[in-house]
Amino acid sequence: MTLQSIDHVLTQSLSSQSTWRNHQQFQQLLACWPDVVGTVVANHARPLGVHRQVLQVATATPTWSQSLTFERHRILAKLRDRVGITLTDIRFSPGQWLTAHRRAQKRQMNTALLRQHPSFVVVPPQLAKATHDQLTTSDHDPQKAYQQWATLIQMRSQQCPRCPQCQCPTPPGELQRWSLCSVCASHRWGSPIT
Repeated sequence: MTLQSIDHVLTQSLSSQSTWRNHQQFQQLLACWPDVVGTVVANHARPLGVHRQVLQVATATPTWSQSLTFERHRILAKLRDRVGITLTDIRFSPGQWLTAHRRAQKRQMNTALLRQHPSFVVVPPQLAKATHDQLTTSDHDPQKAYQQWATLIQMRSQQCPRCPQCQCPTPPGELQRWSLCSVCASHRWGSPIT
């Protein structure tokens, strides 16, 4: 018996499970949904999941549900072509729209709160694109993944000003709030981070 990497074992194990394949197919469906139905419809209808080969979609109003019900065969055909998922029908319902809408609002609020934190670092758009491209094209080699992560952190920290005391890259919010990095500020207050 030969030893196999944890990545290989997990990949083989997960890819053989039908629930994992279904999850991947649903993620593909979510990604192509605005292209299939158009941006206007996508703003008023959100896929929630697949139950017994029927796609469940929350709609903003009953009118949207009725209108999309008449278009469901066309949408089904497009989804089958794009994703290759086995769907027999689509059910549109305004019943869960508020729940889905509230989740999206909560996500936006959490992002806004995160941006207010003094340690938040604004990532320049070109670096964000490079990060996304590198992470999505990794070949599942742990050392290479770590190296990419370390390089990205280093690139991101080069954009930050230096702490006047320790000369480490420091998020601008920390300098505005404490005039030092958070580590030096905690030492100043008598509670060093250990």
